[in-house]
Amino acid sequence: MKNKKDLKAVNSAYLNDKNFLNSFSYINNSFVATLGFGNYKFNKLTIKLWAQALANELKGQNLKILIVHDGSNENFDSYTKSIANIFKANKMQPFMLFKQAPASKNFIKFILNKIDGINLVVYLSKYTYDSNYAISIFDNKGLPVAFKFLEKIINRLDITNLGDINEFEDEANFLDFNKLLNEYVAEIVNYNHTESGNKLITIGIVYDNLSESFVKRIMGKNDIGYRFVKNKFTEDKPKVIYLPITAANKFKNINYIFKFSYDFQKLYIYKKQNRMSIMPKYELIDINELIANYLIFVNSILKTNKNSKTIHEIKSTLLTKNSLFETIAKKYDLSYNIGFFYENSLDTNNINLFFNENYEINFGFSQSRYGDAFLAASIFSDMFNYYETQHMKFDDLKNQNLIQIDDLLITNFSFSCDPKNLESFETKIFSQMTINQIEISRIEDLRENIFNKEKYLAKIHFEEHEWVGIKFSYELNRLLFICQENKKTKGNLAQNLRKYFAMTLRAYAKPIIPELDEEE
Repeated sequence: MKNKKDLKAVNSAYLNDKNFLNSFSYINNSFVATLGFGNYKFNKLTIKLWAQALANELKGQNLKILIVHDGSNENFDSYTKSIANIFKANKMQPFMLFKQAPASKNFIKFILNKIDGINLVVYLSKYTYDSNYAISIFDNKGLPVAFKFLEKIINRLDITNLGDINEFEDEANFLDFNKLLNEYVAEIVNYNHTESGNKLITIGIVYDNLSESFVKRIMGKNDIGYRFVKNKFTEDKPKVIYLPITAANKFKNINYIFKFSYDFQKLYIYKKQNRMSIMPKYELIDINELIANYLIFVNSILKTNKNSKTIHEIKSTLLTKNSLFETIAKKYDLSYNIGFFYENSLDTNNINLFFNENYEINFGFSQSRYGDAFLAASIFSDMFNYYETQHMKFDDLKNQNLIQIDDLLITNFSFSCDPKNLESFETKIFSQMTINQIEISRIEDLRENIFNKEKYLAKIHFEEHEWVGIKFSYELNRLLFICQENKKTKGNLAQNLRKYFAMTLRAYAKPIIPELDEEE
């Protein structure tokens, strides 16, 4: 009865509001909104209207369309079922995963590599960490469709109404999720550096609906122990994870916790802190230290997995420890490049490993390739397990591998900034010769680079190996700062810069110049 009441309420809202669909955001290949009733929202009716608009645009093409969701909302099962029913009624061929199992974008790409004939993918997922969701459309290679195609759907939405919805209950074509998952995991574990040996380690895994099936299968295939952590977090990448006191005994032998980002394209790894603490405490491992130790591991430890790929070329952004990786590349005769990397870029076939300051790690030898956090989980659990057999924890590993070559300190901080104030901030920062009396040696203008809801602004250099990188996050409405300095300064540069920008940006959280009322 509740569902009928809900639908009646939405119908009423639609009939009384001609702009019911007009406030979706259209970003790249996605329709973005929150979930709920009424304007600005995804709900049962707006999803059906959207599906009918897409069906009208594709009429007569008899396309095979894969419909998948990421499990981030309990309504997604019914939403994807409604989309499939409408596609079926409109003489298209909808495909779904068995039992509507949640999946990541990288797993979808894997499916497209395995199964021929799928023309489009409709993907319902979390778009931001808070409450925004997306309906995204991908082509038969798993790449975003052109925005012009979205514009056609938008135009269809403008003329689609309740009476146009053509739907009937019918079974979609189901893909064998377990079979595909087994094949996916078999491919992933092929990239581990070691194959046999003692499996001593147990990894903590932050639980979510999507990762459960993948983690069980990956860790089972690797014969690695795991234990789920059911914590809730206010941010996607917390710097510290605390476990309740009641979990202290259960996790006493667990030295690492893995947390997947909400889009499953990044893996955050936390190491246990053994200092006195009432609650078990795990701190985020710096991405530079993680990758540096991995490169040393695969280049100095005997490879026992014959299927493992050799890394020859690596690349990272300007806001990572470039001099550290230049040293490692020289030591192991690797090619190292500095710059940006994006999906389907021309150098994807040459770069074996790319990473950035956001914890995106892309292994170029993987079919799915772009930011596969499950692949990263397998590879790093393999590395940590090997060092566990040597009775070495991460700090021991860091001291052994990096103490002579890494004398750099990275500090991150951020401040709120309304997007309307961004241009003013850019003008200010590019006109300065000093920051808080610290002389600027040069400024690199990075404003042409916009990736994954972030705009790079500048890299400001001070003394040798000392700089601050600045980005703007459209997702968080915050300016993000990454500061690198020599360890001998003990964080003083970052502290001075943080104080300066805290003072400078106090007024930037809200629009500095209020918008004029249109009636005035």
